[in-house]
Amino acid sequence: MNLKTSKADKPPRPWWQRWLKQRYSLCIDSRQELIDELHNAHKKGLLKNDSLGMIEGVLQIEKREARDIMIPRSNITFLHRDDSFEELVKKAMQSRHSRYPVYDENRDDFDGILLTKDLLGYVGRETSFDIDDILLPAYVIPESKQLQSLLTEFRKTRKHMAIVVNEYSSVSGIVTIEDVLEQIVGDIDDEHDFVDDKTNIKQHAENHYTVDALTPIEEFNAYFNANLKNDLFDTIGGIVMNKLGRIPKQGEKLRLDNFLFQVTRSDGRRILSLDLLVGS
Repeated sequence: MNLKTSKADKPPRPWWQRWLKQRYSLCIDSRQELIDELHNAHKKGLLKNDSLGMIEGVLQIEKREARDIMIPRSNITFLHRDDSFEELVKKAMQSRHSRYPVYDENRDDFDGILLTKDLLGYVGRETSFDIDDILLPAYVIPESKQLQSLLTEFRKTRKHMAIVVNEYSSVSGIVTIEDVLEQIVGDIDDEHDFVDDKTNIKQHAENHYTVDALTPIEEFNAYFNANLKNDLFDTIGGIVMNKLGRIPKQGEKLRLDNFLFQVTRSDGRRILSLDLLVGS
């Protein structure tokens, strides 16, 4: 019996490989070859920095899960369904989010999602307020939900927030459509964001962070009580690039002391962002 697989029996290449091969005439057989060719195209001027970063971002979300980018439970602003209208408005105005998970008995017993705009619609007619009239069903996903699939479902269902639960059905965190899109296009600042308030280090879960490559070494050391040193560079991206001896590609890893860095975005000239695991 001939067990060899013919070319006709091979599974089709992923859509992103077929599209890029048609557009840029790339001869690719693996993800790494694709990344190498993309960087070559960038060096030749065929891809701009932003375009390269976004394509790498698309490749990145194919491998990442909700647990990788979720806002951890400890950082979520919950609303209680029995809070008065005045208490709900006060909490919403203080945290200034557009939507909130609402719970009943405990924070694993969530009733749904409340939109700030629906809440504020009752200003001036507070006596007619009933939270059940504006509470939306919660969209619940497991921690292992693939980001590419999640983005597709966000678009189809027109939902903007998902509640992430672990294997015991306890709330682990939340993910918004903006969180997923930022993996492709980078940080999205709205009209209420201030440049001075930009966070260089974002915590996703215990011991798991995203670090902007331009984070000053002093800021990184202060945040993690670390002692990283480099006389040639002032930023974390500079240290990683110096230790590797070259500009790393997406997915490359480097261990420094108690920190495991993984390059999540680069543009062929410099590192843009890093995934960080502490103590693993």
